[in-house]
Amino acid sequence: MSKMKRLSAAYKKAHRLNISNSSRIIFFSDCHRGDKSSADDFAHNENIYLYALRQYFKEGYTYIELGDGDELWENKDFEIIYENHRQVYDLIRQFAAKNRFNMIHGNHDYEWTRKDKQEQFSRLLSFQISVHESILLVYNGREIFCVHGHQVDGASSRLWKVSRFFVRYVWKRLQKIGVNDMTSPAQNNYKRDKIEKKLQEWGRVNDIFILAGHTHKPRFIEKKEDRYLNTGSCVHPYCISGIEISQGFLFPVKWHIVADEHGILRIKKQSGNHIEMSLLSAQN
Repeated sequence: MSKMKRLSAAYKKAHRLNISNSSRIIFFSDCHRGDKSSADDFAHNENIYLYALRQYFKEGYTYIELGDGDELWENKDFEIIYENHRQVYDLIRQFAAKNRFNMIHGNHDYEWTRKDKQEQFSRLLSFQISVHESILLVYNGREIFCVHGHQVDGASSRLWKVSRFFVRYVWKRLQKIGVNDMTSPAQNNYKRDKIEKKLQEWGRVNDIFILAGHTHKPRFIEKKEDRYLNTGSCVHPYCISGIEISQGFLFPVKWHIVADEHGILRIKKQSGNHIEMSLLSAQN
């Protein structure tokens, strides 16, 4: 199956959610929660992530995780990840208990599609997990296709087991001594640009807005013909990025640590230019 056909197949079987101007949703992707070793890219941003997610919970948001939440390529045993990031999963449990948590799998947490793995996750978190390959948000007849995006990356989809072997037994050791993985779209600009062009092309050909992760590069609508948005990731140096839907608007956000005038470090949210959801349904 070709890369574009894999994306189209994910669209056809997407889990549908109807939304309105009263909907409040936060999208994060690519947390890559690990074992808190020096190879755990999430660990240095965990406090920012926890603070942001607690605010969203208090404000009634639904949390949609767009894939690669758990680093199951580097780590074979999820219980190690769970024990090292228990506060995160306690918070996810609170969202789930309110029916405000939706999970999309990526390539690094593809194993959540296995029934035995889902049962393990459900047992540890004390709620029944439901993992989707994609979610389709429907707003006034207009669609936003939410997917991780690895479907157009051959090494991360068709050859994912080979890539996982390399990451688990070679890359993780190299990462601990500071070597960058140039096979990853997050580290390789050429590969990332190819993936972004395919996602943008699929959105334009099908005239459907596509919201993805995978590349770790935040992307928002800049031109009328744009159909591709990207949350970025939660493993940026010193910040996490995502996309919000709130009060009929769609906009990118960044949570980061800043020093105030007294030298006290605080976590702040920075919002980018927004788009009215009604404009999405008006475009042709």
